[in-house]
Amino acid sequence: MLLRDTALKSTWRIPAWVAGVTAVTLVVTMAWLRLGVAGRFMLPIGYGVPIVIVAVFRSRRLLWITAAAFVVLTILKFFYMLPTNTPHGVPVKAHYEWGAGLMVLLDMLLVAGVSHLWIATQDAAEKQNSELEAGNAELMAREEEIARQNEELQSQTEELERQSEELRVTNDELASREKTLRNLLDLSRALTTDLSRPDTMTRICETLGQLVNGVDAASAILEQEDGRLEVRCHHGFGPAGLASETIPLEHSFGALVLARGRIGYIEDIALRPDLRILQPKEGAPIVSVLAAPLTALARVGRPRRSCPWVSRRSCDRG
Repeated sequence: MLLRDTALKSTWRIPAWVAGVTAVTLVVTMAWLRLGVAGRFMLPIGYGVPIVIVAVFRSRRLLWITAAAFVVLTILKFFYMLPTNTPHGVPVKAHYEWGAGLMVLLDMLLVAGVSHLWIATQDAAEKQNSELEAGNAELMAREEEIARQNEELQSQTEELERQSEELRVTNDELASREKTLRNLLDLSRALTTDLSRPDTMTRICETLGQLVNGVDAASAILEQEDGRLEVRCHHGFGPAGLASETIPLEHSFGALVLARGRIGYIEDIALRPDLRILQPKEGAPIVSVLAAPLTALARVGRPRRSCPWVSRRSCDRG
């Protein structure tokens, strides 16, 4: 509604008091000219120009009031003053003044009628323009509302996408935890059965490889024996197996982990050319390794030290 009212009031008009003062001034001026200056003779100046000037203010009421005042002046001029006040005492035929007065009245009414039609046309066009402006304003308001709603829908869609992504990540984490728990449960069930030591170690290596994310992960358990590390089990090194199942202790990364008793990690083995790690016989080489110390007590004899580790291959290194 605010936009419509603004559109209807957008056309500026001359104030009514200015139009009234102008109309009164024109009537007084024409009365002075017609009845005062040219009271005893006919003046060739008509009422068309004053009527057009009043019509510029676009007030039909003021137009016809002014025209009525001019009609009164015409009647006084042609039907009262001229027949009784002839110049130099020369009589003038009454029918001449009557005919001239009727022609002036007809001309004046014709100009007033045309001016009335012009004002009506202008008012209709102005009203139509105002309605069009109001309609355009409403359309713009609706477009803004639709744009705002679209922005809200877009933000809601983005929020739903973000929540969906969070749910997907959460589901992936839950699936990963479920897989880890299932693998650990399978391992615990397998260890309770009567398995040989090699089979137990192999099952542990398989479980370690399954617990690590990624298709290029491999796992192995190495045991310290007479100055070297020997592989007791491995998983994920490909069908061809290991290139070597023993590593000298002085060049082994596992020896550093066993010596310090802490978990160790190397992101790129190329940064430590003095160390050696397990490599597959075929396929892409392993470039990173994670190792942890493990001490197991044998039934008879001294403790046995081993090093389970998980490595990751890289296709960037050949």
